[in-house]
Amino acid sequence: MMELDTKRKNGFSLLEVIVTVAILGLVALFAVPNLAGWTSSRTAENDVAKIRGLIDYAKTRSQNIGFPIILEQSGNRIMVMNIDSLNSSFCNIGSGSTGRPRMTDPEYPVALEFEATVRTKHDASGNSRSSSYGNTSSRICFNPDGTSKGGGFEVTRDADTKFRVDIGPTSFYDVTRYSPQQRTWIEWN
Repeated sequence: MMELDTKRKNGFSLLEVIVTVAILGLVALFAVPNLAGWTSSRTAENDVAKIRGLIDYAKTRSQNIGFPIILEQSGNRIMVMNIDSLNSSFCNIGSGSTGRPRMTDPEYPVALEFEATVRTKHDASGNSRSSSYGNTSSRICFNPDGTSKGGGFEVTRDADTKFRVDIGPTSFYDVTRYSPQQRTWIEWN
């Protein structure tokens, strides 16, 4: 008769441990860069959502109160300002000028900070004559009649994570995302 081995094998062999560590290393090799890209993309997407919210708020608030609302950008901060005058020249005055009424908005009493880099097509005087997004100090005015001079924001987190919010003269906007694979801008929800 055959004798049964009653000894139980406890633990793992060295070979089993090495194979398991190697498999985990391969999984991490592919997962970590994707996780970092996903985090970068989510940060930029959150900043785009904040900008969209500010634009929608400025358009609606301006129409509700009957006065212009300005979004003034400085670096990675945007301040919402109420103008208590129908004089549209206040929308055109650059940030270094004096004599312009500045009132912080009750909903946004402090500037919103952005984690990604924010640049604009419109300049500090509210003009958007250029097609480049090189301005780090700018302002865009939303009028009670639903118009603006147009412009746009570009949100960049890294070389592959770029979004643009292009604002037209009727204050409607389109959001696009840069596709590094296609090397073009594609519509984004």
